[in-house]
Amino acid sequence: MKKKGILFIFLILCLVLIGCGSSNKNYNQISFYIDDEIYMTEKVASGSILDEPEAPYKSFSYFNGWVTADDVKYEFDESVYSNINLYASYSINYADLINEITTNLIKANVQVMNTTYNKSGFLGIQTDVETSYGSGAIFNEQNGKYYLMTNNHVLYNSKNYQDISIKDYLGNTYKASVVTNSLQSSYDLAILFFTKTDELAVFTLATANEVVNSEVVAIGQPNLQMNAITLGIIEQYQIGRVENSKSEINIDFPAIRHTAFTARGSSGGALLNTKLELIGIHYAGQDTTNFSDVCFAVPIEKILEYLDLYF
Repeated sequence: MKKKGILFIFLILCLVLIGCGSSNKNYNQISFYIDDEIYMTEKVASGSILDEPEAPYKSFSYFNGWVTADDVKYEFDESVYSNINLYASYSINYADLINEITTNLIKANVQVMNTTYNKSGFLGIQTDVETSYGSGAIFNEQNGKYYLMTNNHVLYNSKNYQDISIKDYLGNTYKASVVTNSLQSSYDLAILFFTKTDELAVFTLATANEVVNSEVVAIGQPNLQMNAITLGIIEQYQIGRVENSKSEINIDFPAIRHTAFTARGSSGGALLNTKLELIGIHYAGQDTTNFSDVCFAVPIEKILEYLDLYF
């Protein structure tokens, strides 16, 4: 009996130890990220195989797989023995991106025509007439009006009179007016508005500056060509002062330097990220032949600051 009692106690201890061992089993945390934001987390028993999650959808993009912080593709047939951070890798679907722009967003892109003149004699005959052209980006619609941003220098007026008109993607024209106090040389930005008579589109504003090396899309009216679309990257942020400019351009903050080709007439045009959010307004380029692949845009954080003050 004594031996049976000892054996019984031994068996109980073994069961307790086995139970404790199973409750203390090691687990590893796997964190999945999309655009540096947490997408999902999963706890996996150490030594087991991680199941690959369903491919997450991202607009205008192909999903390439999950990669480590070193940009190495993760193989899901390997056993897990530590905590892991994995990041969704994408490449741009340019066909879908351009199709969305040409089908829908192009409706938020307009040409700005600024005609300045003097008047002479009893009949008020127009003299010294000059017309300059730029681009504009519709960013707001309210109370039966569209509001767009362009450059302050596009609306430069050294004469006594001024007429401003807008031409949309279909060639329809509208008479425009300047929002009071919106002509600001320190941002090289201005706001115009016109009455809504046709269905156009409105750009979505980004909330933060894009990082260097991000791909970008420029839309504008270079050399009077309507609705031109070019692609490039952000090279850096630097102060892009304009040499020999009039007093209407006094930018003294780091601007987006990018490589999406522009030309004269692109001033005031939209610069977009690959989510097709507005991240900048083009204002200058380093060109000697009316064509530039080194271009500058007012960044979105400065645009939001400007809108908070003057809109």
